[in-house]
Parts: sequence; C-alpha cells; structure tokens
Amino acid sequence: MLQSKDRNWVDSVIGKITAKLDTVSEKSRHKIPYTTVDGTHDDKATKNVSGFDADGICWWTNGFWGGMLWLMYHETGNDKYKEIANISEELLDKCFQDFYGLHHDVGFMWLPTSVANYKVTKNPDSRKRALHAANLLAGGLIWREALSVPGMTWTKAIPEAGPSSTACSTFRCCTGRQRRPVIPGLNRLPCGMPIQ
Repeated sequence: MLQSKDRNWVDSVIGKITAKLDTVSEKSRHKIPYTTVDGTHDDKATKNVSGFDADGICWWTNGFWGGMLWLMYHETGNDKYKEIANISEELLDKCFQDFYGLHHDVGFMWLPTSVANYKVTKNPDSRKRALHAANLLAGGLIWREALSVPGMTWTKAIPEAGPSSTACSTFRCCTGRQRRPVIPGLNRLPCGMPIQ
C-alpha cells in the first residue's frame, strides 16, 4: 500500500501522461510513431529510412505504440484509445503481407497490440493475428533469419537448442522426423506440414 505522498505523486504522473497522450494520440492517430522530428512523430507505417526489410512497418518496436494505447484505454476507459490502437494493429498487417521483414521480435509487435485487443474485446481478427505471429515465431522464423546471414549455420544461430527447444523441434519436424506440438491444439506448421 502506497503512502499518501507516494499516491499523490503516482496520481500526478498518471495525470501528466493522460494529458500528453490525449493530444499526441490524436496527432498520431494514423501513424506508428518511433521518434519525433521537430516535435512531430515520424511514421514507421509509411517510411523505411534504411531500406532494410526489417525497418519501416516491420520495425521491432512497432507494437509499443498500440500497447501504450491499450494501457491508456485500461486506465481511462476512453474509447478513443481503443480506436487508435485498432488502427495501429491494422497497419501492422502490412508486415505480415511483406513477410521478408518479419523477425524474431514479432512478439514485441503483436503481443501488446493483437493479444491485448483480444483479451479486452475478444476480437476474432486480433486473435488470428496473434496466433499468426506466434505460429511464425514457433514455426521457424529463427531458421529463416539464421539462413539469411552469410556464414551462419543453424547450430550457430541457437547453440543451446536441444531436444526440447521449439526451434530444434520445428527443425526436426521440417526434416520429416516426429515431434510434439509447439502450441497445444496446433496440428499444422505454417508450411502446412502436419504435426505428428
């Protein structure tokens, strides 16, 4: 239990955050911000400054904006935050479509957005996005990354991979050997191969 002076400080900070995000969320309603340029958010949904596949819409922190908005919705009950979080989540669909920019941080992108949305609203599209991201991660995304780095082999990518590791189990499955499901209830890998 917080003492009175600490509670007052917490309430003051929450008030400042709420006031700031009340304005900022409207200004960046149709963006996935990463940083500010001259006091205005940039937009990772439309700009890829580096030209790398994993930049732009597929940048690893892109789920944080939607996650902050879900936290604000939880704190304030203001539907505006839920609406903008939904816009952010829908913008991330382009990363699934682009595919080549996906990486080992997809959890940072869809856990604070799609999983949060599904837990609060039971939105079936959010559930589908969350499962898709989890499936990509569990189904070998790490292998695609490892294979795309010149000179790197799968044993270097995950040296601690043993018989119980998800990546090792997925690798064994994709080579035709039996394995147990990565996710309970999952009966196929993303490639369509049935799980034995």
